[in-house]
Amino acid sequence: LSGGIFIEHGVHFFDLYRHWFGPGEVISAHAEVREGTAQEDRVTCQVRHDSGVLGSHYHGFDQISLMDRTDHRIICEMGDICVSGWIPLSLKVDAAVDEDGERRLASCALGSDVKVIEEFSGETGQTSGRGMKRSVTRRIELICTPREDKQAVYADSVRELLADQIAFLRDRSHPRRVAESNGRDALALAEAAVMLAEA
Repeated sequence: LSGGIFIEHGVHFFDLYRHWFGPGEVISAHAEVREGTAQEDRVTCQVRHDSGVLGSHYHGFDQISLMDRTDHRIICEMGDICVSGWIPLSLKVDAAVDEDGERRLASCALGSDVKVIEEFSGETGQTSGRGMKRSVTRRIELICTPREDKQAVYADSVRELLADQIAFLRDRSHPRRVAESNGRDALALAEAAVMLAEA
């Protein structure tokens, strides 16, 4: 028996977002059942992470298979980050920065393409967001795409995971990147979402 979308599918994204943003709590959740059936095909929830990040999750299984895709959009104070793919195959950053900010972003994603979309000067570059004054000189678009195809990226990920676990089996002091607690904590968020959606 399936546990439903939150448990069968969403759990992977709860795990990923905990890795990115730290522990969190499901604060709202909703599930939709396909008309005339008992089949749950769309769910949504919000998770407030201890770091202050508010994550919105939507998982739907009502589109044709040709349109099946996974996207993450992370909205930041100075721009946003889009990650495309269940196995991430592209990263796009749209940000307002100064020269140093552009350099630092490019150094985080080596091999990326960076384009200046718009330049700001004088008063135009003086702005504010979330109660803070900011000074920017340009809006950039950074795109990073791995050279390998999807299967190669996935295979590399599995190899790295296995190497990490084998290193732990050989030496219990090895700090694993993924441990049992990761799965348990992600499943706890998924179960909380199910309970809230049923309430």
